[in-house]
Amino acid sequence: MKRSNKVIAGIVAGILGLGAAGSAYAAKSAADMDKEKAETAAIMGAKLTVADAAKTAETQTGDRAVDVSIENENGVILYEVETLKADGTETRVMVGANDGKIVKVAVVTDDEKDGKGDEDGNEANDEDGDDD
Repeated sequence: MKRSNKVIAGIVAGILGLGAAGSAYAAKSAADMDKEKAETAAIMGAKLTVADAAKTAETQTGDRAVDVSIENENGVILYEVETLKADGTETRVMVGANDGKIVKVAVVTDDEKDGKGDEDGNEANDEDGDDD
């Protein structure tokens, strides 16, 4: 009898654990959906299309656009266009979504490509800049 109670308790605990994990996944999915809706609204409200932003970045850098995303920086909607040179150098070009102006051009560093830093050269998850 005791063994079957332990088995039942284990099964119940497992089911509860899966339920909690499922709830966390559902919450994440809802947050992702909200982000996608916000991005869609930003793109639909922008005066420039993704193609316009890519063309602007290509004209500015002489490179080939390989990726475009939309960003909200302090209330300003920008297209972030990543371009690629023939030698493999990647550049990030920030283009105003409403006026088409180039806001920033920056070469993507090796650390950024590896996910170890941000566009300003700071190490990821190290906000205060020390080595701890």
